[in-house]
Amino acid sequence: MKILKTTLMLLAMMVTAITFTACGDDDDDNGGNNSALVGTWDLISLVTDGKDETPPNAYWVFTENKVTVHDKTDIMNGTAVDYTYDAGTKTLTIAYGVAKYKVLTLSSNTLKIQSIGSEIEVEYNGQKLEYTDVITFKKR
Repeated sequence: MKILKTTLMLLAMMVTAITFTACGDDDDDNGGNNSALVGTWDLISLVTDGKDETPPNAYWVFTENKVTVHDKTDIMNGTAVDYTYDAGTKTLTIAYGVAKYKVLTLSSNTLKIQSIGSEIEVEYNGQKLEYTDVITFKKR
């Protein structure tokens, strides 16, 4: 069930990212807030609904406006997608709102985020799939 839920969510993210790639504007609406995120972040902890699901050797790479997930268990492995970070609300939005995270900690070497929902609702057998991820990274 967890694999199906993750696969469906990631598939929805990929389709949305591909669909909107040509529709994005070139304006930088991040207000320069992305500089603290730029770099390579090793994923050291992924907890879903209280259960440790940390994948081995996973990391995310942030540039000024793209994030690439490197995780062999993730359907988005190696795909760069747009993101925005609003420092005022501490909200990280990936792939035009497909994934949203509350930034719990952002320092020079630690990033901790918690999922806060999605614009795409995933349903399986008539049930809405809801979950909470808390992901912790260390900067290389």
